[in-house]
Amino acid sequence: MERRLDPTTVLLGLLALYAGVNGLAALFAAGAWYARVAHHSGAFNVHFVRDVGAAFTACGVAFAFAALRPGWRGGLLLAPAVFLGTHAAVHAVETWTHAVPHAAWSDLAGVHAPALVAVVLAGRALAHPARPSAALPRAPGRNPA
Repeated sequence: MERRLDPTTVLLGLLALYAGVNGLAALFAAGAWYARVAHHSGAFNVHFVRDVGAAFTACGVAFAFAALRPGWRGGLLLAPAVFLGTHAAVHAVETWTHAVPHAAWSDLAGVHAPALVAVVLAGRALAHPARPSAALPRAPGRNPA
């Protein structure tokens, strides 16, 4: 039986790759990640960079599980959408007020686009939950909630 990937699953897989690679780089190559991604944001703080890496890694894991488990998408996508959405809002305000010299084009691709996709996918998943058959099977004898 051939299984087709729907566009939402593909987008979630791409978000998982983006967030996971970004997070793991910040966790395990903090100095290089900072020099490439966040050098304009202030003094280097290895602990803070690794905290950011942990947040992005958690988002990547949530996106990966959401890709694999359509029935869980609403709950799995809420936290990454909030994190990436607020992160993008901070960048937008800082760019608008010139508080930090963000590069608008790189922010568009690396910050705002992933956040927008995550927020839209989370909203859709919460508004239109997947069929119960798309979730994990229920234990025998348990009534659906």
